Amino acid sequence: MFAGGGAIPLEALRLGCEAYALDLNPVAHIIQLCTLVYPQKYGKPDPAARGMTGPPAGVPASAGSDSSAAEPPKGGTPTVSAIDTASRFYVLWRFVYKAAEIDAGEAIVFTYAQHVELDGPLGLSTGKDALVEKKKAKYRARDFRERGDNDKMGLPSEAGGTPAPQIDVLHRVLWLLDNSPRKLGGFLTKASPDRERLRVLAQALVGASLSGKSEEDAEKLIGTTAAEKAALGKLLANWRSLIEHAIESPAARVDKKRGQSRMFE
Repeated sequence: MFAGGGAIPLEALRLGCEAYALDLNPVAHIIQLCTLVYPQKYGKPDPAARGMTGPPAGVPASAGSDSSAAEPPKGGTPTVSAIDTASRFYVLWRFVYKAAEIDAGEAIVFTYAQHVELDGPLGLSTGKDALVEKKKAKYRARDFRERGDNDKMGLPSEAGGTPAPQIDVLHRVLWLLDNSPRKLGGFLTKASPDRERLRVLAQALVGASLSGKSEEDAEKLIGTTAAEKAALGKLLANWRSLIEHAIESPAARVDKKRGQSRMFE
C-alpha cells in the first residue's frame, strides 16, 4: 500500500517481471502513473532495454547500445520525455495541481521521482526568476508573466554554454511575444533552442501532446493560467513565422529563396 514514487516496481518492469504498485497518497499515485503506466502507453520502446520497456522476449537488444530515453529516435518527433527535467516537472505540476498553491510536504513528495529540488542553491524555488514560488509553507508554479522579463532568461549559461531549460526559453518567448515582439528574433538567434523540443513543450502545456483525444478533452488535462494558455495558443498558431523562420540561418533562407525562384523559372 506504500509504493511511493514507484522505483521498485519500475526496476521490476525493467527486469521483465510483472509488477503491481499501490499507494493511498493521490500524489504518489499520479507519480506512479507517470513513471510506470504512461511511458508504456504513450512512449516508444527502448531497443537497449528488457521487459516492458524493451523488445519482445527473444529479440536481442542492440549490443553496446547507449540509447537514452531523453533522445528521440533518428528522424522521429520528440515526445515529452525528450525535454529536460525542469520542463517536465513544470508540465507535470500543471497536470496535477494546475494553478493551485500546494502545501510544502505534498510538494516535496511530488519531486521525489523527478530528479529536481525545490529548495537549495540550485532549487526551482531559488532566485528572482524561480520556476516555483515559495511563500511560507506553500508552493506555486509561476507563469511566463512572472518570469519572462529578464534579458538573460533562456540563454545558454555564460560558464560553459550549457543550454537553458526549455521552459525558460518558452517563458521568455511568450513574454517577448506579448511585450516586445521585435526582440524575439534576436533572442532566438542567441538562445538557439531545439525547436522541435520547444514545440513539444508548448503543445504539452495546452494538452495537445498528452491525450491523443479531441482538443476539448486535451484542454482539460492541463490547468496552466489563462494568460499562459492564451499566449501558447497564439504562439502555436503562428509557429512557422515566429519560431522556425527566426531560427533558420541566413544561408538556409537564401537557399530556400533560390529554390522557390527556380520553381518559377
